[in-house]
Amino acid sequence: MYKFGFDNCDKIIELSEEEVHRIPYLLTLISRNDDFLSIKNNKNEYILHYPICYNLLIPILNSINNEKPYSLLNDLSINENMFDVLQLFDYLCLNQSNSLNNQDKRFIYHRAKNLCEVRNTATRFVVSLTRNEHNLNDLQTIEYVFSFISMIFSNKSIFSSQFRYHTYTILEEYVFPLFFKKHPIYLLNDIKQNYRIDSNIYFYDDNQMIPIDFKNDFFWKGYFEHMINNLINQLHIIIVGAASPGKSSLLSSLLGNHVNESQVARSIITSLEDLSNELIYEIFEFLDGCHLYEAFANLNERFQYLLNYSPILFKINMLLTPKPIFQHRCEFSVIPNIDRIVSLRLSNAFTINFFLSKFTIDASFACLESLILDGIHATQLIPFLTCLASAPRLFCLSITIIDIFKQHNDVYRLIFRLPALRYAKIEFKHDVRSRTLLTVAGKHELSSPIEHLIIAGMCYLDELNALVSYTPRLCRLSCRSLYGFKDTGTVLLKLPTTLTHISIENCVLSFDEFELFISKVDSQKLQVLRIYRAAQDVIYLNAQRWQRILSNYIPNLHKFDFFHRNVIDENDLEYAAYHTLINQFTSSYWIKRKWHFVHRHYYFWNAHSADFCSSQSYWKNNNYDLFEHQDNETCPIQYTGNNLACSVSILGSQKTIADCSLQFPCATTLALTIPFICDDDKWTESFINDLNRCMHLTKLTKLSIDYVNLTLPMLFELLLYVPNVRSLYLSHMPHSQTTEIEHTCLLPKNNKITKITIYHGYTLECINTFISLFHQLEILDIRIGVYDLDSIKHFLSLKKSEKNCRLFSLRISGVQSAMVEDLQTMINQEQLFDDYSFESDFVHSSTVCLWW
Repeated sequence: MYKFGFDNCDKIIELSEEEVHRIPYLLTLISRNDDFLSIKNNKNEYILHYPICYNLLIPILNSINNEKPYSLLNDLSINENMFDVLQLFDYLCLNQSNSLNNQDKRFIYHRAKNLCEVRNTATRFVVSLTRNEHNLNDLQTIEYVFSFISMIFSNKSIFSSQFRYHTYTILEEYVFPLFFKKHPIYLLNDIKQNYRIDSNIYFYDDNQMIPIDFKNDFFWKGYFEHMINNLINQLHIIIVGAASPGKSSLLSSLLGNHVNESQVARSIITSLEDLSNELIYEIFEFLDGCHLYEAFANLNERFQYLLNYSPILFKINMLLTPKPIFQHRCEFSVIPNIDRIVSLRLSNAFTINFFLSKFTIDASFACLESLILDGIHATQLIPFLTCLASAPRLFCLSITIIDIFKQHNDVYRLIFRLPALRYAKIEFKHDVRSRTLLTVAGKHELSSPIEHLIIAGMCYLDELNALVSYTPRLCRLSCRSLYGFKDTGTVLLKLPTTLTHISIENCVLSFDEFELFISKVDSQKLQVLRIYRAAQDVIYLNAQRWQRILSNYIPNLHKFDFFHRNVIDENDLEYAAYHTLINQFTSSYWIKRKWHFVHRHYYFWNAHSADFCSSQSYWKNNNYDLFEHQDNETCPIQYTGNNLACSVSILGSQKTIADCSLQFPCATTLALTIPFICDDDKWTESFINDLNRCMHLTKLTKLSIDYVNLTLPMLFELLLYVPNVRSLYLSHMPHSQTTEIEHTCLLPKNNKITKITIYHGYTLECINTFISLFHQLEILDIRIGVYDLDSIKHFLSLKKSEKNCRLFSLRISGVQSAMVEDLQTMINQEQLFDDYSFESDFVHSSTVCLWW
């Protein structure tokens, strides 16, 4: 037995060797005692230091030793901070869920055996909300999350008061601000009023069977089964495909694969027919409307009746597909159900153009609550927003304008007139400084009900000042880039008293302007402040001034998320001065509020730089830039552990990843940038091993390589280890001296790449030879110089004649404007496509786009 004491209390715990082996930190502590701060005392007890404390460690030990994750929420006192427990979980190097990446596995669903399984599944879901496992900016994901939360708080006999209390703490921080009034207000009120109330009928027996009236997704336990044989009795299970890209394994295991529903095996239809109508309705609610029709509409009369007369509303996600498929979905999925569509997403300018040419989104979309348009043209914007005002239940709107538009004031005014809107995200892809700014609302202007506003672009203080005058109920405000005053005579208004969250992704304000802005915040309400600044100054590193600002203007702030990037000259005086500044953020003021910071030094583009940021930003931000570690005797610090970024950019030589001491278990996007020319014509022997050590390569779905010396063997070797990549970006066309046959042998035959972008190409002929090796390719985006129609004609003819060619979208940059009309004429005369859409853009780039 091993004894452990604590430096902050007199408690002692004893752990067996088996129990110690379950906790990597303690095991390493014992085996390498000299390397740790912890030491043995004269009683042969290992002394544990902050952040390890008795009250937090005991629930963790119970959840591990009893193999009951839910006891983490059940055993923790309501006086303890749940976030401290989760942070300690990471500190102890514990993994809360196993990674399931084997392609030879599939999801099997079965009824949970007892209450313990239900509670454990629910616990994994609640904890996953703190781990960036789900994209909480996605409106459909929020719908799923809300559904699962409802299950927990409406079943007090299953989930104890402490379980619900700690769940509520997590939801309040990560999820509740994203809910809107479209969600049943009675349920939100029930959650807020009863999350601490214990239940007289709570079931304490873990092995007890699940009550008959308890039917939800935690009741169905998902796990992975090897696809070795067909011995499984398919009459009693529901089988779905592998987890779809971009979803966490947990959400996928709860929801199943809702992208490839039409591929569900015919052999399981018998088991589906055994389900009640109520359970089938629950399944329907989690499926995309188009896939729902494709999977079930033609099965039998019962499913046709359930689809046509069920009370469910449809969620429609119109991805870019071949044009005939898109037209078919509009005709057979959208038109019959216009008044039943609750959410609609159009993800491309082509699909938006086609959809808006067929439909007017107005009062006829009676149930529409969420609308996302990723790529609307400026010419469509004003008529579209004018009609949208008659949509009676539109709570959420996200639009991206893809070309130059200067009348920002008109757009904002029309958006503010939408009567039910609670969430608005507006992104201008091409911001211009010479634009018409919105003016402050007049006394007779109608106020907007918006509670969450995201400006995904450039915003001036003058403009922000006007925006908040129209949104008195605003709770969350986010700006991608906030600049100072355009008109120096502007008088800042008080920010809405309801404001609880402010986030500025790129703060371009002077510190004086920033302080003036913060002084307009209601001191009692603001809970979260996120400020990111990348500038060649250190004035934002004045800890005393920060302390004064936060104490005077927002003393009740709960979370302070700060990031600062700066370039430092390589000499001891500069480093010493820099460390003197950042060391001021370790005073009792910051420690008392548990606002901890980290920093790092790195070398990139011949410059020595430093990042200083909140520890939460460093470990849990969605994006992480990995630079070449800078060896410096003045500051040798290098962090280890799990970073929860979903997107990782590696900027530097192959040595950058070799020296990396972090792991990225959640990474799904990888960008490799080698910013200089070297003589490498292959990866070093350990490069891919180092990559695999730092992240699960089989989890990657997007891969970007920016390297001028990239060769085909290098690319194909890497693709062998990333079999689930679907989107590939190459800054330069890879080159090689080998033959095409040898290329084919090198390329993984099971590659799933459907989209390729090549920024610098050679000729269409060379590109065609390269992409012909990717048999799943659907979307191609290339940038080359094209000076004659014959090359485009030859390329398109080859694609049309290729057997089983899946390509249906082509974007070519570098086309001369004089060729556009001739290109369309040539396509029509040669009858290259039966039906196609054509767009050109010579304002931002010399580009033509085709969709067929």
